[in-house]
Amino acid sequence: MTSPSSDNPLTTLQALGSLITTSITALEAVYASHSTPFPSLDTPWQPHPLEKDQQVAQASAVIMSAAYQLIASVGTPIAHLSNTHGAGAYVVAALRYVVEGSVADVLKEGGGEGMHVDEIARKMKSPPADNSPRVLRFLATRHVFREITPNVFANNRTSSALCKAKSLKEIHEVPAKQYDGLTAASLVGHVADEGFLSATHLSSWLQAPQTTAGPSPFTAAHQVNDVWKWYEELGNEMRRSRFTGVMKSFDDGAWTEELFTGAIDWASYPENATVVDVGGSLGIVTLLLARKFPHLKYVVQDLPKVIEVDAKKFWNHKHPEFVENGKVVLQPHDFFTPNPIKQADVYFLRNITHDWATPLAASILKHLRDAAKPTTKLILFDFIMPYACKDPNATDAGLGAPWPLLANFGLPLGGTLTFADMHMMNMFGAQERTVGEFAELGALSGWKVENIVRGLGGAYGATVYTSA
Repeated sequence: MTSPSSDNPLTTLQALGSLITTSITALEAVYASHSTPFPSLDTPWQPHPLEKDQQVAQASAVIMSAAYQLIASVGTPIAHLSNTHGAGAYVVAALRYVVEGSVADVLKEGGGEGMHVDEIARKMKSPPADNSPRVLRFLATRHVFREITPNVFANNRTSSALCKAKSLKEIHEVPAKQYDGLTAASLVGHVADEGFLSATHLSSWLQAPQTTAGPSPFTAAHQVNDVWKWYEELGNEMRRSRFTGVMKSFDDGAWTEELFTGAIDWASYPENATVVDVGGSLGIVTLLLARKFPHLKYVVQDLPKVIEVDAKKFWNHKHPEFVENGKVVLQPHDFFTPNPIKQADVYFLRNITHDWATPLAASILKHLRDAAKPTTKLILFDFIMPYACKDPNATDAGLGAPWPLLANFGLPLGGTLTFADMHMMNMFGAQERTVGEFAELGALSGWKVENIVRGLGGAYGATVYTSA
């Protein structure tokens, strides 16, 4: 859609409305072609393959972006700030309450017919429910839960995503393990707990980061110097387990296999060319690559505890023959030290550099540059932060948001990435990076950007480097 010659607000409103209606038509057509009704907000969520369909993802992004921009456009600034942003602190606090109390799980085990708040409180094993209906009504008004009759609530599509993988009995018997399993409850609980407490220090940290305790708002809030060591402290077992679940959920949900297998021309490398998965945890991406390109040799590196326990267990279960025949090597390594694999053909890192401020991230990449040969490629698989406006210096096509949407698609895409960026700053003093910032990171460590490959939706991608 082409921008009009005038700035007539009504024209903008009409354009937003047109985007919504045409995208709804496209969305419903995809579901109709599969003889599948579009899911109702009032019913519990059932994951469906169409949610990852390219047309569905595109239409959904346009609808959400345009709808949110329309709300911001037609409401008064005070209404927009108070209803959308001013209430944000209480949304987080309320979500923490329902996640820690396993309210969605209580309602799920109740059969989905709705439950009075007194019965919810009894099954939560919590104090009397005098204030519970106020919290649940606050969330139901924001389309999290559904109030069926006065003080009787049920799960809807949104709240059902907060159910944990454990049964209510297991949650109560072993609280420290209640977040085991990949559900949204881990992310919401983590952000609403340690993330929210840290965020109260964000403003003072931004205004005077050198005078606060530690390198991030989190370290200032908790009076510690190292986030990772804090998670290992006695008493943080539940938080550590939950944080692990958050990281695993990002591992499973942010990309498709095609991004990894198509980032470069893996098939063109000769037999036994060496690929190093730096900070690779279990080696999930290495497994994808090894299955499709078995002619290559792979090394998965991470800290000793991860390699010796978790990674070995993972490979023994998935493909023990790859390790037995030397096709995959599991190697303990700290990426802040010189890399023991010299002159590899490819080094890659997945979701690593966004955990570290630029000087530390550059240090990791500099060790790889020192180990590399002239033809070595470096690949960073990570979120690629788009600007909210058009980037005149962009080196790729970007996201292609239609006018009058924000260039980053606003809430559904840009909102998710800017949230991740704020959380990285809050927890680690780190960041998600734009294309230009990935180039700067390479320049600091002896690498230059060769190509940008975007995955489904454009939020997650591969930044491919060669030696500078």
